[in-house]
Amino acid sequence: SRQMNLVLSYEKEGFEDIHLLDPRLAAVEQAAASKLLQYVHRTQMRELNHLKPVIHYEIKDFLQMDYATKASLDLVENARSGKKQGSLFWLLDETKTAMGMRLLRSWIHRPLIDKERIVQRQEVVQVFLDHFFERSDLTDSLKGVYDIERLASRVSFGKTNPKDLLQLATTLSSVPRIRAILEGMEQPALAYLIAQLDAIPELESLISAAIAPEAPHVITEGGIIRTGFDETLDKYRRVLREGTSWIAEIEAKERENSGISTLKIDYNKKDGYYFHVTNSQLGNVPAHFFRKATLKNSERFGTEELARIEGDMLEAREKSANLEYEIFMRIREEVSK
Repeated sequence: SRQMNLVLSYEKEGFEDIHLLDPRLAAVEQAAASKLLQYVHRTQMRELNHLKPVIHYEIKDFLQMDYATKASLDLVENARSGKKQGSLFWLLDETKTAMGMRLLRSWIHRPLIDKERIVQRQEVVQVFLDHFFERSDLTDSLKGVYDIERLASRVSFGKTNPKDLLQLATTLSSVPRIRAILEGMEQPALAYLIAQLDAIPELESLISAAIAPEAPHVITEGGIIRTGFDETLDKYRRVLREGTSWIAEIEAKERENSGISTLKIDYNKKDGYYFHVTNSQLGNVPAHFFRKATLKNSERFGTEELARIEGDMLEAREKSANLEYEIFMRIREEVSK
């Protein structure tokens, strides 16, 4: 077609990322797939690590059904209610992950007709039917697996937030257990499943060491990076933590020295930290206090000591937020490789 000719002529060179090209593809298939991937890579201007390898696909490998046939058979939804309940998918769906659910739906939409592949799938099913305890353990392990396909897409597009990375780490930490269960059954039919499992321990370790378990979704509000991961960030946090204690100590000291029992330190964005003094106590204000604001029934004062600590805290808060953002972006970049 004209569109295909445009794609094939888009680049003279092929796509270099060979992991996206199944080596079993014919030469002409590899050439076409390479050109298409090159086109996508250039137009989207980002890596394609989230894509699955291009494979050979034969329409004749699957039973072809039109929409009316699928609807009348209640394959994925009940024709009367339009809901999942009452369909074949509803009957069979015991999946524990979003990926498993999508795979089952795909199998129902496209039934195999190749006998060899049908037998291979049945052999795998039979293995799990014959191993009740292993199947139960596997079911429990899969409960800790998040939607890797969705996460991979977000990673590729640079859209991951801290919660996404924590979900990725949790999923990767489940892989060794899942692999051990499959290997423990010692069944040749499971070999291809086992071969696809890679825990990527270095990535799981990086995320677990760097991202705080209670990290928020937003990446600009702080609270993302674990204490102990970055020495400079820990220093800024220590200033913020100790600064609060210092302010409490200053408040207690000045209250005692001035004899103003109601003296307290407050904060707002306009005036920063200040001593709140009612009009009835203005005669007891120490000489080193300087006026910051005058209100109807009170006045606000500052001291050089309080201003210095406030400056240190504001600087630490700003630098802490900026550094935390930079660290997260570096980790996100590392994850996307």
